[in-house]
Amino acid sequence: MAKSKSYRSPKRSSSESRGRSKARPTGRSARRLPSAVNTSPTQETYSAEEQQSLLDLIITKSGRSRTAAKRLISSGRVSVAETPTTMATQMLESGTAVTVHRLAPVAPFAHPLISVEWEDDSYVVVHKKTGIPTVNTAHKDPRNTVLHILSRHYKKSNPAAKLFMLSRLDKSSAGFVVFAKTTEAKEQLSRRWSSAIHHQRYALVVEGTLPTTEPFELTSVSTPSDDESRGRTPARTETTVRAEVQPLTSSAGGNLHLVEADVVGVRIYSMRKIFGDNKLRIFGDIRYHSHFCAKDQIALAQTELELTMPHTGETLRLRRPIPSHFRTLLAQDKGQSEE
Repeated sequence: MAKSKSYRSPKRSSSESRGRSKARPTGRSARRLPSAVNTSPTQETYSAEEQQSLLDLIITKSGRSRTAAKRLISSGRVSVAETPTTMATQMLESGTAVTVHRLAPVAPFAHPLISVEWEDDSYVVVHKKTGIPTVNTAHKDPRNTVLHILSRHYKKSNPAAKLFMLSRLDKSSAGFVVFAKTTEAKEQLSRRWSSAIHHQRYALVVEGTLPTTEPFELTSVSTPSDDESRGRTPARTETTVRAEVQPLTSSAGGNLHLVEADVVGVRIYSMRKIFGDNKLRIFGDIRYHSHFCAKDQIALAQTELELTMPHTGETLRLRRPIPSHFRTLLAQDKGQSEE
């Protein structure tokens, strides 16, 4: 049986050679807010003036009865030096800070299709699998979106919490999505996105004829949506989107290709449109008339996000491997004729 054709991958130099070779802040691994911290609003704050038990301090400072103080501590709403506790007999040293929160700390976020990869007080970056949209663009199920599910989680500890989408992925693709936790954080990163984003790299299986087996560039014009044209949302001007494409391997029949594509400098774009405008269809993408069916998903997955956070200057680097089944999809090339 004929084998697929692989190409030697040269050093990634196309984006760096075009002005992105400057030294950047050192990247850090994924970081999360400590799960032990109660982020719900503060109701009361006290400071121990002598060595005493937590129960005694609550009774003395708040005026609660012994029973009410025990009930408050057992609820999990009390933190000692920012760490939640339910131990009424915990001894405090003089000067120890005690906080009573409005709500108990919520359990860490857990969802079968969404994982929190990194967050701080201003931003949260998640990885979503195929099967769930970022936002309700299809107007079908507004509750089954990354934005809704993640927002609902944060509202458990702070009913006033809001999230603002900064990047987006379709239901049929997987990858990283960035949200801001405040309007100020959203505006700060939105304004600086073109200089803050260093890599948005994807793995794809595409159908068609590649122009070369060497790295090449694809361009596409991003136009305002109908809603923007009608004035329902802030209008965007036309933007030329560039993707730097690295061929990795091709099917024996030459119609299917595993490639990596890196989009730099733009925040909202469509990988489907970038390739479709250049007569290359993503495997399973019926919107652009793919000859192959991938059962409610397409062969598109983000493998890397490299982003400098504007409020700290640190560079975040998140990576995922190329899905293993992408290479097996190449075997489905049975020599279908190209349109």
